[in-house]
Amino acid sequence: MSEEIVPCVDSEGRFIGNVPRSSLDQEGCKQFCRAVHCVFVRKREKIEIAVAVRSHGKKRWPGCYDFTASGVIAEGELPITTMRRENAEELGLDPKDLTAVHEWMPNDGFNSQSWVYVSRWPEEDLMPFNETDIARIEWMTPSELVEAAKAAIPMKPDLRSYVLSPMWPGFVKAAEEKL
Repeated sequence: MSEEIVPCVDSEGRFIGNVPRSSLDQEGCKQFCRAVHCVFVRKREKIEIAVAVRSHGKKRWPGCYDFTASGVIAEGELPITTMRRENAEELGLDPKDLTAVHEWMPNDGFNSQSWVYVSRWPEEDLMPFNETDIARIEWMTPSELVEAAKAAIPMKPDLRSYVLSPMWPGFVKAAEEKL
């Protein structure tokens, strides 16, 4: 099986070439990749966000809070195609209501051009996630997630920078409109 090839971009999001996926996992990698992130939401008394806790077997950021599902865009893939693939692989879900909310270049050392999507969590409240990727799902309100991002709670850098960014209120508004 050949190694996955991923496109790299510069700090402005312009394509600069392709690299093997494994090179992105190396310490000190300065390549910018293209990535997608999905945040699932539900409404109970308040809006709640599904926050994934990464499996302890993950190479990078084990046991940290993360977007509900995320992944690197492979060569030739569109962001929406990658998001559907990652939702299927990590959560066993194929949401029909994915909505793109933001495209952004985090300034957090993660080096990615990222697309953030929102979707409603299934009504049946299944937890069919892939345990090699996700240890568990925790539910937080948007303000609880902001407080966790401000605290020393272990969190993947791109999630922390997104939640603390000026884009977060726009995401919360888009999530409320989903529900």
